Amino acid sequence: MATRTVQHPHSTDLLNRLAKCRDQIRDLAAELGDALSWQPPEGGWSIAMVLEHLYTTSEAYFGVVEPAMVRGSDKKSQAP
Repeated sequence: MATRTVQHPHSTDLLNRLAKCRDQIRDLAAELGDALSWQPPEGGWSIAMVLEHLYTTSEAYFGVVEPAMVRGSDKKSQAP
């Protein structure tokens, strides 16, 4: 994951949980070795392709969610 400047406490928690998941996935994937690249003969994604897709989409998702969390927090702190 890319390094970010986190401004919201929920963002910090989310980043920590994502990092823990990433580390667990990396450890499990290391145990699979060559099985990561196996694809079903009738077509479909390999485990490596699925993991890459999940990583890519989570990066895009976080890029949208984090700024929204910060804006929401800013609005709460400005409320009367």
